[in-house]
Amino acid sequence: MAELELNARMLTRADTFANWTSKNPTLKQGEIATVIIEGANNTKTILFKIGDGNTKFNSLDWAKATA
Repeated sequence: MAELELNARMLTRADTFANWTSKNPTLKQGEIATVIIEGANNTKTILFKIGDGNTKFNSLDWAKATA
């Protein structure tokens, strides 16, 4: 198999938790929706969901990372 290198920038959609849940959009296949929650001691929690093209935001499962 040939190796292919792409020079690309990936953008995600970011908004507040309140806006995501009130708008409840259907994310496109592979589309990433990001929420950054600022916590105590200058910590940030990054939550994200990845769309499947059929499921509304509120019904998708969360993935989580701490930065």
